[in-house]
Amino acid sequence: MTELLPDYCLEAIPVFNKKIRGFAMEDALLTGVETRTSSPVCIKRGIDYQSVNTKELYPAGGRAGYAGGIMSAAIDGIRIAEAMALAMNEDN
Repeated sequence: MTELLPDYCLEAIPVFNKKIRGFAMEDALLTGVETRTSSPVCIKRGIDYQSVNTKELYPAGGRAGYAGGIMSAAIDGIRIAEAMALAMNEDN
């Protein structure tokens, strides 16, 4: 991840870990953050769960406008994973 993220992101993680001990884990591949905000937008998707205007983009969860909490986001993630698996199977 150090090659992908800008320096300011990498510098922020240990600083944030001082405020919330345990936020940064030595063996973590990626650190994610959850906020208490909701998305003001909804990325439209079809019945195949793909974006209606961008093929192979699967908008999911609260930031895409499809979940209002952690449980509904998890369920949406499962649906997206199933849709992606079906699409991959159809391509082969």
